[in-house]
Amino acid sequence: MSKDDVHGYLDLDKYTDSYIEQSFPQEFARAAPESQPVDQQGLPQQQPQHHGQVKTASSITSSIAGDSIRLDVPGVPALPLGADPRKMCPFCKRTFTYPGSLGRHLDLKKGTDDHPADVILLMRAEVKRRGDKRAVQERRRQRSRAYNAREDVRQRNKEQRRVRDRVLRAKKSAMTKFTNRLGRPVLQPHPSFARLVLYFLPPDKWPHDPPTLETRTQLCSHIADMYFSQDQGQDEFESVMVKVSAASENWQTLEDSVKQDIWIRELRRAAEDALTNTSLFELKNRDTWISKEAEMAVANNEDSDGEGTNGDTQAQIEQIQQQTILSADQQLNDDGQTQLSRAPRNIRMKPIAIPPPAPPPTSMPLETAIPVHTTHQTPIFMGQLAAAAVASNVEGTKPDDHDHLDPQLMTR
Repeated sequence: MSKDDVHGYLDLDKYTDSYIEQSFPQEFARAAPESQPVDQQGLPQQQPQHHGQVKTASSITSSIAGDSIRLDVPGVPALPLGADPRKMCPFCKRTFTYPGSLGRHLDLKKGTDDHPADVILLMRAEVKRRGDKRAVQERRRQRSRAYNAREDVRQRNKEQRRVRDRVLRAKKSAMTKFTNRLGRPVLQPHPSFARLVLYFLPPDKWPHDPPTLETRTQLCSHIADMYFSQDQGQDEFESVMVKVSAASENWQTLEDSVKQDIWIRELRRAAEDALTNTSLFELKNRDTWISKEAEMAVANNEDSDGEGTNGDTQAQIEQIQQQTILSADQQLNDDGQTQLSRAPRNIRMKPIAIPPPAPPPTSMPLETAIPVHTTHQTPIFMGQLAAAAVASNVEGTKPDDHDHLDPQLMTR
């Protein structure tokens, strides 16, 4: 590369061959022409091949000139002799290991006292920044579409979705099964005051000793907040408050020992009604229990929604019905040629309510009364069906008996 080529980037009065030789002695010596050694016979010896890039004086100048930092900008201080312009900051004289570190240093220090912003903007004007974010995202989406359009990828994704859906259904079924194990306590028509306290108050508000008048005040306040916040209804709220009033009055007439016995008995009953046969250990480790149930369901190839073999059987039935329709769709005409029926497909006709047999007219043969419990009809049968309907009306059948017929079939 000549001096004219890099004059716009470098001050070539400083970066001469002597300067490059002093700054990069090994690269300069490697780039200098050497006499090729010869063997004893006078033939040139084969030199070892360098698989990597060999730096020369011209390549060093080219790398300096092609760097993203311009040094021909007015206001850039001169570097000391022997300094690498790609790794030394011209303002603070700090040396870096990589040229990219110098670029980041200039961007971070831009605008400070020792690093003027306008000069650094000109020095970094030709830096290749990252591309447009939207364009990059669009290219990534195109690559994703091209990858997902492959047949093997589609089949693999389909199989993964099928397995994932099966696992999710199994987990949902296991969660429902665990929830159904818990009880659903009900309130008796004439409950005790202890039962009302345990039924409406949360466990963290249960009293340690048998409930008192203070507990009644807390219970009434909680019931009022619960019913009015959930909009349960005024009638139900009044019914509950009547039970609370009657139970509390009866509770005050009991002795302390009786209250203690009733309180302990109601505590046990409340725990049984809520947990049934579920232990506290199982309640704590419910996630593990649900995961094991789901794994067992998937391993046994069970469909958690109860559609396992039934779904396969239903699919086979639909396939057989479709094949039957297609086979019935081809009929032979009088000339022995194949023609397609014009009757609509996939239409199941309801049975026609024809009255008990009456002597048919002479113009209507008895053979035309063909059963109509098929899923597909031919044009010939459509005409016979219409004639049978007319004949039944002539014999006194009410018009309402044929209201359920398909109008399209009658018009054909």
